Amino acid sequence: MKFKTRCFIFILLSSFNLQAQQSFFRSNNSYAAPKEPINEIGLTVVGGGGGGGGDVGGGGGGGQVVNVSNYDITGLQSLTITVAVQTDYPAGYNHFGRNGGNSSVSGGNAGTITAMGGNGGRSRSSGGPGTNTGWNGGGGSYDYNAAHAGQGGFAGGNAFSGRSCGGGGGSGGAGQAATITNPGNGGLGVLSIVDGKYYGGGGGGGEYGGTATGLGTHGGGDGGRTGPTFGKDATPNTGGGGGGGPSTATNLNAGRGASGLVLIRYLGAPKAIGGEISQINGFTLHTFKSSGVFVIN
Repeated sequence: MKFKTRCFIFILLSSFNLQAQQSFFRSNNSYAAPKEPINEIGLTVVGGGGGGGGDVGGGGGGGQVVNVSNYDITGLQSLTITVAVQTDYPAGYNHFGRNGGNSSVSGGNAGTITAMGGNGGRSRSSGGPGTNTGWNGGGGSYDYNAAHAGQGGFAGGNAFSGRSCGGGGGSGGAGQAATITNPGNGGLGVLSIVDGKYYGGGGGGGEYGGTATGLGTHGGGDGGRTGPTFGKDATPNTGGGGGGGPSTATNLNAGRGASGLVLIRYLGAPKAIGGEISQINGFTLHTFKSSGVFVIN
């Protein structure tokens, strides 16, 4: 009798133990392994494009494009993202284009990564020649034929005196010089290592007395011509330069420089918040079209 009682108690305890184990695993079936930390990211930082020059003005210079393949963020929780905004129109109808703003990523172990804005296109004489402080140079104008060289990037194209204006310099190449019949096209942009697209192209030059227009490249705006066809704004978030304006006393005759962009990429599923998040080919991409914060979660 004692033996049977002991066997019954053993079986009962075993049954309770099995049920407890099953209950534990059922309650923990949503368990997920901890996320691997992000130790490095790929970056593309694009500065804002310069605006086109007014009243037979040159194309705006494209913003600088900086690619970083292995930006170290080991042990960090966040990065500060600054994205350049679209430029204003020139201060007056015959004034030089506005310089584009800088974009940056800061807070990483390697320090701040900055992409400078592009230079504004040159303008008609009473508006002044403009300041040569942008990364890529603005194109030459009706009266200021020589283009701006830029501060480390590519120069704009020279104008043909009193007729056609030069294209703005791009981050991948110089702006095209004008001829007597054709304004210059904007210079080439640079390929992003993050999304495989081109950014930072120059704006096309404006024109007087003909029918041709300078073409913007890789986000840059087309130039204006007599008629009038006004210079075009550059495509937003490309860092492209604005198109140069035609001969007109309207203040908005030249195109505005584009806003910048910051792209962040890392391997695997999303492990952070900030910007527009997408996934492609096993990578997560954060696209910042305006300033914000990249926060690792």
